Amino acid sequence: VDSALEWFRKAKEEPNIRLNIWSYNAMIKACAKAGDVQRAKTWFKMAQDDCRPDVVTFTSMISACSKAGRVGEARRWLERLENAGLQPNVVSYTVAISAGAQS
Repeated sequence: VDSALEWFRKAKEEPNIRLNIWSYNAMIKACAKAGDVQRAKTWFKMAQDDCRPDVVTFTSMISACSKAGRVGEARRWLERLENAGLQPNVVSYTVAISAGAQS
C-alpha cells in the first residue's frame, strides 16, 4: 500500500495527469485488501473531494470493513451507497453477505 501511495502522490503532482475515480478506487481496494479501514476512509474522503464515488468505491469500503470484521460498519456503507442514489450490484451484495457471515 505504501508504494502505491507514493506513486499516487507523484501522479497527483503531475500537471499532465488527471486522476479520476478509478485511481481512487485502486487505492481504496489496496487498503481493503490490507484490512486498513482507516486509510480506506481517508481515500474515500479524498475521492469525494475530487470526484464522485461510484458503486465500486462504496463496495471497496464494504470490503475493507468486512475484512477487518466490522460487520455493522460494512452494513452502514451499503446503506450509504443506496443513500447516494447508486444501485448496489451483485459484488456489493456478495461482499456485504460475506461480512454478515463472519459475525
